[in-house]
Amino acid sequence: MECMAEETVLFEDILCQIVDMIRPEERENLTLTEWDRFAHREFIRLSMEEDIEDASNGSGDIWDESFEAPF
Repeated sequence: MECMAEETVLFEDILCQIVDMIRPEERENLTLTEWDRFAHREFIRLSMEEDIEDASNGSGDIWDESFEAPF
């Protein structure tokens, strides 16, 4: 990072940002379950965004066409 003239980010700052994203009930006792819940929520959100983009690009129409065997 320093060779690119970028400031080095401290691990504590990254951890704080991750905890803020997850929003656990108890900030001191972050559990894997809370991380899994956050990851699942984000996966659903991102897949919904991707579905909307695919529909607007017309890529979903390919699967609606019926294909006949060439022989």
